[in-house]
Amino acid sequence: MKYKKASVMSIVILVFLVVLLISSTLFYFFTKSVNVSKDLVPSTEINRVYERERFINFYIQDWLDRFSKGVEDKTDFILEAKRGLSFYKTNEGVYFVPEFLQLENQLDKVEIVYDSKEKPDKIKINFDIVIEDSFKSEGKEAFSVEYKYTKDFTSDV
Repeated sequence: MKYKKASVMSIVILVFLVVLLISSTLFYFFTKSVNVSKDLVPSTEINRVYERERFINFYIQDWLDRFSKGVEDKTDFILEAKRGLSFYKTNEGVYFVPEFLQLENQLDKVEIVYDSKEKPDKIKINFDIVIEDSFKSEGKEAFSVEYKYTKDFTSDV
């Protein structure tokens, strides 16, 4: 019975310290959250890079499907492919998909797959593509991204 007062006092101190800890934690989070929110870029900004990748892949596959029909050998394909790349240029001579400029130097990596009749069956080509993008926050550049990927493309001849 003589220890009862001491246990009540320790509970009061414990409750006081818990309330102090919770209030100081909340104060810290509320004051620091303003600074953190200014520096964060939403994931939608990062998804722009992946959307750009899908956009580029779509047009590369479209270009390959259009300009690989009827080719006989690697040299024939490279000539047709270069002619086909001009289809994707604007009147000013600039590609509307700027990453197509990277394809011109990689056309020699094409592989022609022949079936048993000695006619080309498929065209396979592997491209190394670099997407560069920068993200702005409050009018100034927050960060920039350089996304490199390698993709195999295949088309029937």
